[in-house]
Formats: sequence, structure tokens, C-alpha cells
Amino acid sequence: MANYTDKKRIGTGGFGDVWLCERDTDGQRFAKKKLRTPLPEIVERFTREVRIIESLDHPNIIKVVAKRLTKGPSYFFIMPHYHHSMATVLKELIGNTSRCTKVFNAILDAIEYAHSEGVIHRDLKPANVLMNSDDDLVVSDFGLGRILDAKSTRRTGTGVKMGTECYAAPEQWSDAKAADERSDVFSLGRILYELHTSPLTSGHQDTSALPTGIALLVNRCTAADPKKRFQTVTELKEAWLMISGQADELAPSEEVMSLIGELSARSTVNKSKSLRLIHMLSHVLDDPDLIHNVVMKLPATVLSAMAEQDVDFTRQLIRAFVSHAGPIGWPFSYTDKITVRCKSLHDAIDDPIIRSDLLLCTLQVGENHSRWAVLATFDELVNRTRTAVENLALAERLSEVSPHMRGAFAKRVPANRLNAKIQAVLKK
Repeated sequence: MANYTDKKRIGTGGFGDVWLCERDTDGQRFAKKKLRTPLPEIVERFTREVRIIESLDHPNIIKVVAKRLTKGPSYFFIMPHYHHSMATVLKELIGNTSRCTKVFNAILDAIEYAHSEGVIHRDLKPANVLMNSDDDLVVSDFGLGRILDAKSTRRTGTGVKMGTECYAAPEQWSDAKAADERSDVFSLGRILYELHTSPLTSGHQDTSALPTGIALLVNRCTAADPKKRFQTVTELKEAWLMISGQADELAPSEEVMSLIGELSARSTVNKSKSLRLIHMLSHVLDDPDLIHNVVMKLPATVLSAMAEQDVDFTRQLIRAFVSHAGPIGWPFSYTDKITVRCKSLHDAIDDPIIRSDLLLCTLQVGENHSRWAVLATFDELVNRTRTAVENLALAERLSEVSPHMRGAFAKRVPANRLNAKIQAVLKK
């Protein structure tokens, strides 16, 4: 390993320091993070941080250039040097919409990727976002990070507090072992709030002066109950892109895009806005790509509320979605997403006609792609106990599909699981 000569200390923490250093071979400058107190438990945490960073490969996550973790008393790792943290330029960012959008996009991308790799951060804050510019930034300091597997779960003792005041979710203060992806969602909400107000000095939060869409996002991210937050960073990101006007491919107008974003951001359904969305979508049912995206993106709770408000329209909406989703050839990974969506809507919407459409959509997607995982979901749904009305609706729907689909249905469902009306349709 090349030698890295310390030049000056540029940061300090509870257990270690960060030094500006120079590589002897070429004079290039880096940052060196090294332990000041090499106690066994601190060395273990430091080693875990390096392992976590090395497991991640994303342009917006800090990289490990070199390391020394086996020879004490000096333990360190080398990373690229960034000129400043987001915390030092926060006052410049606040109120600058274009800059805030660019920076927050990059942070979301980084954490969405980390979560997809099974890593949660547990200490997201501006000081841990390192920057050379708005276009060149990384999330750093995974010292409190955790890999979501059984071993790492046991490392944090029950009742241990972890995180940074002003940014950490409530569950991190009561029991850090309970922290999961939704804890990072909380911290992202606090960062978003800060980008639209002022540097945080307490846990107090007043979103009344924020733009409506931003307030909805912040309030949902920072709900005290993790179940009321966005359940994934991907959900947050989708709502953010719509509300910030970056997802114009989802709708033909800014109003539709804004409505979808606002409805996605709320933990409860705003009925006036869902009615407005019904009205707008009723004019574009002949746009299959738009309808497909709307049904795939809207939370199941919103579509369930729409069915309660206008069941006839919602039946048309789902039928339009099914007509598009069922016959088309999709990438295998996307067929799974369609199936998950069909199942979640089947569970959420208590309407026999809509349920029949979603059931047969799952069968068609599975058959068309020979996708066994999709067909397994169909088997689960079709073998559930159905009411007499649901059996009647399924029989009527089966009478409308192709003979091939009726045959596929008959092959997968034992006759003793079907009532007389469905059996009669299948014999035609």
C-alpha cells in the first residue's frame, strides 16, 4: 500500500479524526479517517463502517481508496477528499429551489441504492453529505450503519440510543435496534424540511409555511409512527419527483402530476383531491401508458377510496389497466411488480368486479411470460374463499376472456374449488 502523509486535521468526532493527507507516489490529496481510541468495540464499529462502504458502489456514496484495519494502534481508511460538507453551505442552499432539488435528488439516489443493498445509514444529516459541488457529492460516515441481516441486528443492544438529535427518528432514541429503512426516511424528511426553512436547532417542526406539496412530504416522512411514513425511500422518491415537477412522463398536465404526488404523500386520503383526480382521469382512459403508470404509482389506499367514491369509474380504470398490463410482453422483473400491484389492490379494494379483473390479470401475465412466481400469486388469490357475488362476477368475467385464458384457468384451478356457474362457463 502507498504511504499517505498527514497534512492537517480537517475534522474530529467522538472516537476519531479526519486528516487531509497526501499520497507519496503522486502527491494527490485524500482524506484519512483514523481512530483516536482503539478500544476493541470501537475498532469493531470502525471495521464495520469500512466493510459497509466497500460493499456499496454508487457515485453518491463515499468510496474506500485504501485501509489499514489489522495492525494497531493506528487504524485508518483513505477516502477521496471533498472540499466541504452540505452543512457548511446549507444557508446558501435554503430557498434556492434548483440547487435544493439537485442535492436532494442525489441524496435520495444514494440512500435508495444503499437500502436496495440491505444497508441502512441511521445518521443521515447535512454534515454527513460531502460536496465538491452540487453535481459532485457523496453520503459519508456509515459509522452507525447497519447491514440488515441477522448478525448485524444482534450487534446493537436492546434499548441503545443512536443517531443525531434533530435528525434521528423517535425509535432510534428509544431503541436503535428497532431502526429500519423508515428511520432513514424520517431523517430525509428532516433534511428536506431544513432545506426549505433554516438550519435545524431542535426537533420542533412547523410546516405551515412550506409549499403544500413539500409540507405533505415532510409530515409523512417525519410521522412519529413508522407505519405512517413512506415505507421505502423509493416511495418517497416517487412522490418527491412528482411534487417537484420532475416526473412529467406520468401525466399530461402538471395538475395531474401534482395530484398524484400529493395523494401519494398523504397518510390519509384527501377525498376532494381524489375526486378531482377521478374527474381528470375520466378524460384520458384511452391513454394506456398513462393509465398504467397511474395505477402502478397510486397507493392502494387511494384507489380503494376512489372505488368508494365512484365504483363505476374505478372499475373502468382497473379494466383499462388490466387490458394494457395483461397482453403486453414485459421484462421478467417488471412482471413481478405488476403482480405485487394486482395483489395489493385485490386486498385493498372490496369490489367483486375489480377483484375478478385483477385476478385474471395475474393469470394472464403469468401465462404469457411462463412466470412461476406470478402464477403462484394467482394460485393464492384464486383459492381464497369467495362470496356468492364474487363467484358470479368471476364467472361473468371468465365468459369475456379468450378460450385460451379459460383453458389456462381450468388447468390451474381444481373443479372442486369452483361453483357451478364458473364450471359452466369453463365448459363452453
